[in-house]
Amino acid sequence: MIYVDVSQLSQWMARGRHLTGIQRLTFNCVAGIYAAAGSDQLRVIVYDESAHQFKSACAEAILGLSGKLDSRTWELAVPEFASGDQILLTEWIFSSRISNALFELAGRVEANIYQFVHDCVPLARPDFLRKYLVEDFQKKMGQAILQADVVLTNSDYSRQDIEKFFPVELGNKEIRVVKLAHEFGANEIHGQMKPTPTDTVKSERLLRRLSSQPFVLMVGTLEERKNTQLAIRQWRDLSKRHGSNTPKLVLVGSYGWHKIGLLASLMSARFFWRSVIHLRNCDDTTLMELYKKSLFTIYLSSYEGWGLPVGESMWLGKPVLCSKLTSLPEVGEDLVDYVDPGDADAVAKAVERLCFDSEYRSKAAAKLKSAKLRSARDFAKNLLAAIGVVERKKMAALR
Repeated sequence: MIYVDVSQLSQWMARGRHLTGIQRLTFNCVAGIYAAAGSDQLRVIVYDESAHQFKSACAEAILGLSGKLDSRTWELAVPEFASGDQILLTEWIFSSRISNALFELAGRVEANIYQFVHDCVPLARPDFLRKYLVEDFQKKMGQAILQADVVLTNSDYSRQDIEKFFPVELGNKEIRVVKLAHEFGANEIHGQMKPTPTDTVKSERLLRRLSSQPFVLMVGTLEERKNTQLAIRQWRDLSKRHGSNTPKLVLVGSYGWHKIGLLASLMSARFFWRSVIHLRNCDDTTLMELYKKSLFTIYLSSYEGWGLPVGESMWLGKPVLCSKLTSLPEVGEDLVDYVDPGDADAVAKAVERLCFDSEYRSKAAAKLKSAKLRSARDFAKNLLAAIGVVERKKMAALR
């Protein structure tokens, strides 16, 4: 039996939130295993805070829901883990209660535990986060790796970072790379989680506004790591040179850690309301339309474990101007335009070319159309192979 922890996904969905990177991955793991292995081989587990223990439910508890998810409505049972079972942990271990429960679970069950580590942002780039969050990440992720039988990650770059930052916790454990899919909108839940009436009105208004004007799309949290302000400065300069001929820049994403500074920067820019549009909440139907209607997408992140928006844009046939740093070349391969986000002049030239050279964009889109990209089925197949039964080699510290 395969068990997938959805503790944090269930909390996220209970609040009626749209799925973002981590939640999307967790759901895709459940959906992919369900499609490939069937319901008889899969259950989800969730930490019951009131009972202080994990409980399990059938996978349909996640896959078949519409609207909000509340684990109190599930038919939950205490799981009976057996030797040879697989427990897949895909979520960040930021909750002390869940983390401690997982640590205790790892010490007493004979199932094989697989920990998916998405990236090491807090340790690789501590300047992007508060100090206490960096320390908390190092402690809890170290514990999560220690308790695992096998570590999974999404790129070769992330694998190198895990080896660099957690050599003691890893010991002789294997790290298996399971690269994510390029495919967008492959899971059913996106169509079933209905946007709020307010979101729907805003989305429809935005799509009408953009129906008759060209725009460039940038998807991701608005924060320093994603180089949001760099993109905005590029559009400010582009507007000075080309005036009303400049395509709009559409930002889709919520504010990150540096909200106050970024917001002040945005609001003080006189050109902002003419040249840049920000949509904080966006359901997947609207997002897909934005991808399809855009001239191209831009993704200038300084650090990524994978970079979902790059793959999504490629899957929907839209050219991408992408950072060449960290894992992103593994996503874009030789199919997108790369630039060093630290070289503002190079970024400016690349942006200008993609904005105003329609023939160049057409050739870039044609290259994507004929490319072999990774589907959700490819991801599920690789994931199942990665969580095959392994010999249990618990460290002495867990005995």
